[in-house]
Amino acid sequence: MRQLSHLEVVDMNEIAGIDDEVDREVLFVRGLAEGRSVQDAASEAGYSKAHGYMLQKRPKIQGMLHQLLAMRLTVEAAPKAISVLVKLLDGRGVSDKIKLEAAKTLLDRAGYATSREAEKPNGNKELVELSPDQLRAQIAVIQVQLAEQAIPVNAPIVEGDSIQVIDLLD
Repeated sequence: MRQLSHLEVVDMNEIAGIDDEVDREVLFVRGLAEGRSVQDAASEAGYSKAHGYMLQKRPKIQGMLHQLLAMRLTVEAAPKAISVLVKLLDGRGVSDKIKLEAAKTLLDRAGYATSREAEKPNGNKELVELSPDQLRAQIAVIQVQLAEQAIPVNAPIVEGDSIQVIDLLD
């Protein structure tokens, strides 16, 4: 490595070990998200079974898994589910009861809440009045709502050589 005034030249190969470990963790999480066992996902990522079970307990890995599953639900499963509901709603020979349930489900998922659902989930209690379990449940509900509203952002992959210039004044 050498320095040029306020610019530093970084050899990206020097940090490749860090990237390799992150890649292995991502591969492990992807295996779990696709329904593989901990043992199989660990093996595919180059880990032992025991290390896979240890990794599975780490908050970072659990967070990555939660994000990946939420994204898969949003990108893959939700459009299929909506398609099924629309087909039921428009289908011939489908009972009125099933059409009604499909319509209610579509409206609910589109954000049209019924008056019963529009009320606070914990009655009219303030947050300070809720028990720890009620607070955890409220947090889980809000996290799911936020995950449903999230828009995946994918940055383009930029090809280049292994040396990158970094401006240290920024």
